Amino acid sequence: FNPETRRFQRQASHGQSRAFVEFVLTPVYKIYSTVLSNTGKPLQALCERLGIRVSGTELAQDVAPLLRTILSRYFSQSAAALTEMLVTHLPSPVEAARARVERWYSGPLNSPLAQSMIACDSSPDAPVMVHVMKLFPRPDGSRFDAFGRVYSGSLKVGDQVRVLGEGYTLEDDEDMRVATVSRIWVFETRFHRVV
Repeated sequence: FNPETRRFQRQASHGQSRAFVEFVLTPVYKIYSTVLSNTGKPLQALCERLGIRVSGTELAQDVAPLLRTILSRYFSQSAAALTEMLVTHLPSPVEAARARVERWYSGPLNSPLAQSMIACDSSPDAPVMVHVMKLFPRPDGSRFDAFGRVYSGSLKVGDQVRVLGEGYTLEDDEDMRVATVSRIWVFETRFHRVV
């Protein structure tokens, strides 16, 4: 969004943010930071500008319930409109798989492994490929929990997997180890059915 011409454009000029950031994330961040500081009048003024009615009793709540109250009224109907927009306009995992595989996978894209990832093949005989984005150390320091996206195959507790580090190459497998999957979580997911 170009604020000078008040029009949307495909290419960003210097210093402009994407429309999603400008019209969705920035207001949410503003609400969040204002609620956390909760100095009274600025919060009331922000709520009035956004058309959110908040009573004095609600403004006296602790931060977590107050934030929940204000955001639920800001998004109305439990964020159904935002969720519907995301479901409608973001590509499905299968549609977005090729771009993700091209970005993260360094092997040939015509290989059976790459084709399995592009197709999001979850059959039992498909090769297991998981892209780990972050490792979280356990509080006792004994091991890590891996946060990742399954691109192909199916993963279950007890499976033996090869964990490839950033320095792994086909010629030098020093940055690789075999590990056993001990637990699996589906982290903070929601089921949303579009009718």
